[in-house]
Amino acid sequence: MVLLLALITVLSWGIWLFPAHGAAMKSQRVVVFYVTLANLLVSAAMTGLKPAGQSVDASVWIAIAVGGVCWTLSGACAFGATARLGPARAMGVWSPLNILVSLGWGCVLFGEFAGLDSGRLCLTVLSVAALVAGLLIVIRPDRSATGTKPASRSGLLMAVGAGALWGSYFLPIRWSGTDPATAVLPMAVGMFAAAGIILLATRTSWRLAAGGDYLRLPLSGALWSAGNFGSLALMERVGTGRGFSIAQLCLVVNAIVGIFFLRTPSPGSPAAHRVLIGCSLATVGGITLGFTR
Repeated sequence: MVLLLALITVLSWGIWLFPAHGAAMKSQRVVVFYVTLANLLVSAAMTGLKPAGQSVDASVWIAIAVGGVCWTLSGACAFGATARLGPARAMGVWSPLNILVSLGWGCVLFGEFAGLDSGRLCLTVLSVAALVAGLLIVIRPDRSATGTKPASRSGLLMAVGAGALWGSYFLPIRWSGTDPATAVLPMAVGMFAAAGIILLATRTSWRLAAGGDYLRLPLSGALWSAGNFGSLALMERVGTGRGFSIAQLCLVVNAIVGIFFLRTPSPGSPAAHRVLIGCSLATVGGITLGFTR
């Protein structure tokens, strides 16, 4: 079951942005709005279909919804950082940071590493190091490319914000012990409400440029929703820090799809070879981290 949940999470999160690839270049706020709308509809359907189970009191429900707001703010920070720093540099800041933040929460709040002997603790540290190093290799900017964006203080702050919030948005669920099938709806409500408020506050039109985008963006939202459910269930079984770290292998899938389907970078190029090396290192680190439980 753990392997199945890891595959669902990594594959869904690895490809969820690709249906929205073209539209995302036009208006990121609208992309977030439709992605969160689709996630809300999927979560509502899941809640309606599941048998009556765990009940959640109002305070926990609101706390989980606030976690959803944090996810949307993370997305806004990520898009802002990408616009200011470029995708590779921005991801180079937030990707390792959200892994380290989630591991830190797992250690401090849930005592996930308290019972490890010295050998397993050493293996955990090496696994995290390999995972982070592999991701850094994958998302390192191509020095031969032209038009790279200079670093900006606001861009760096936004990337740090994305890493910290994306490494923390699931904490109300884990802290309350709410099962994933029950938690996805209040989280989705918080995500969609925040996205709608951002759209209204910035006076951005919800209309899309092409009719096909009305199908592509909800598809992205449905894929993200599947990955979110998988990641929450994975964290429930292997721990917050380890589960979220393993989920970050989705960037490996993202890079491989980018090479062989979008051809960015071109297959066979030095940049593609570097990305594949980074993917291999990150995969070894992620798999080993899962076995250090």
